[in-house]
Amino acid sequence: MKFLKNIKVNYKSIIIGWVLVLLIVLFDQLTKLYFVKNYELGESRVFIKGLINWTFLYNDGIAFSWFSGKMRLFAVVSLVAGILMSFGFVYFDLTKKEMILYNIALVFILGGCFGNMIDRFFRPELGVVDFIEPTFVDFAIFNVADSFLTVGAILLAIHTIFIPEKAKQKPENEIKEEVKEGTIDD
Repeated sequence: MKFLKNIKVNYKSIIIGWVLVLLIVLFDQLTKLYFVKNYELGESRVFIKGLINWTFLYNDGIAFSWFSGKMRLFAVVSLVAGILMSFGFVYFDLTKKEMILYNIALVFILGGCFGNMIDRFFRPELGVVDFIEPTFVDFAIFNVADSFLTVGAILLAIHTIFIPEKAKQKPENEIKEEVKEGTIDD
């Protein structure tokens, strides 16, 4: 793969990234399990009056209940998207300040993607567990995974739009040093 030729992979950073993804998935699944075990379907309780209610329901579509009833399809789409996005970890490097937004975005998006994917595979007849209901605005009920997906997408957009391309690339002297050491080809 020619596009990977000049990339120095930081395996320690990648392992840390995947641990963070797993922690997000665990947090998401534990919160969903809490609502499944402690709330009746459709039950709503005030969490912060005028701001947030906990309202337990299942969403058998995707964002905002679009395309309801297609759980198996979206389970497979989530899996494929997660696998494809996982290739982004080749660029994951915690030692580069200019990549911090990208790193956080990738972890958040993958954590959210896999969190909802688990629901789609293991609750296909019911749907994804949602429970966070903002009451100060007319908005969809969502979950922890949705929150991470949304924030991750925003951070990725900021990184893509506002971080100059040359700041994302390796300095010339770093590439020359790798060529000199024989770790990459010319």
